[in-house]
Amino acid sequence: MGCVYPRYNSLWIKYKDGEGEWKYRPSGLKRGQEREAQAALARIEELVTAGVKVKVDGPLTVRRWAAIWLEHQRKRDVQTAGDCEARLRDHILPAIGHMRVDKVRVDDIAAIVETLKTKRKSRRKEDEKLAPKTVRNIYFTAHALFKHAVRKELITSNPCKLEPDELPPKRDKYPEWRSTAIFTRSEVEALLSVESIPWWRRVFYALLFLTGMRFGEAAARRWRHYVADTAPLGRLVVCTSYQSKKKREKLPKTEQTRYVPVHPTLATILTAWKLGGWQRMMGRAPTDDDLIVPCVNHGNHLDSQAMLRQFHGDLIDLGYRARRQHDTRRTFISLCMDNGARKEILKWVTHDHPRNDSFDDYVTLMWTGLCQEVAKLPISIRQGSSADATAARGTGASDDELVERVTGRVTGHEASGGIENGSGQVGSLRLERETGLGPATLGLGSRCSTN
Repeated sequence: MGCVYPRYNSLWIKYKDGEGEWKYRPSGLKRGQEREAQAALARIEELVTAGVKVKVDGPLTVRRWAAIWLEHQRKRDVQTAGDCEARLRDHILPAIGHMRVDKVRVDDIAAIVETLKTKRKSRRKEDEKLAPKTVRNIYFTAHALFKHAVRKELITSNPCKLEPDELPPKRDKYPEWRSTAIFTRSEVEALLSVESIPWWRRVFYALLFLTGMRFGEAAARRWRHYVADTAPLGRLVVCTSYQSKKKREKLPKTEQTRYVPVHPTLATILTAWKLGGWQRMMGRAPTDDDLIVPCVNHGNHLDSQAMLRQFHGDLIDLGYRARRQHDTRRTFISLCMDNGARKEILKWVTHDHPRNDSFDDYVTLMWTGLCQEVAKLPISIRQGSSADATAARGTGASDDELVERVTGRVTGHEASGGIENGSGQVGSLRLERETGLGPATLGLGSRCSTN
């Protein structure tokens, strides 16, 4: 057991570290503060018992505890550890970093939140305040920091106990923004059809717009994840996601594998891309382990920031306003539901299996039902877009062979009877024998018009 002892006019602490070695450190306290020094020693021994590496140069401050907590977060491979570090460094530690962990009170946290509500951005326009969501994120980062301190028995209660009305409301900084964060059907079809956009980017846009995948999920898709011979629609297995910051693949956001029906238009795009475009771009035929859309320069994953710049450039060239890449996901969901897709089923495609209670663990939707909802998306390739056909013809195939190869197994499901939905029979897709090889759907009626 450690002890507190005087040295000149100061108080020092003697304790054993996690390896059983005696350590002698100044407590940062003076004679007459023996009670505080004993409390500091008790906290240090609790940290050692908990397996936390302790560096003692005085009382355990919020700044020192934040460093220990952030190290713990990184060891657990928490994706938001970098964001938490920035929030603590820029907003929390300047205010209470010097304070002892056990001395922080609710009023201290409330004062920080009130300051953040009126704080101006340091790297943006001076008249811009922090967004309500930013303030909430900073507060809940501090909450997590002190929650871990409670768990380690460094403090008895979490000082982040503000009432709901003391925090900014859950609303957008610019209320009118969200209604504009979506693409129209005409804009989507243009991005998938206009030949001035490189083929590989149009294929990637199709993965985003026609599946509702997040950017990292689409960037991590490989050819082995595409199962084309399932009926009535093909299947994309979403089991990984690419992190551009750490340059590695990880589990999806929900950490659950999803199975996404391949829209008939996307099936045609992927088949033509695999037969001609991918090989032309990379100089060889794709294998199962190759990415569906690799980077042109080095064949690895696409970078989100680089793609965002190119995405905005394509939108501006077409005369459209710039929007986020994540708005492709909003567009997929909105257009599907606007054309009759059921929310409770579409969630299985975009957000994984909803689990509200143990009963939900026994629910598995039939594949046909998922395909039916995705098939309601009224997106097609505009006629006259011949880039894909020209590239595919570069493989040496005749017109008859090309039509058969590009349609592939998609048309082979016609005999299975297709999918019944509100607009009719969905079960086949053909390519018109005209310049451009644009897809034309059968049985989708007005919901998948090729006009």
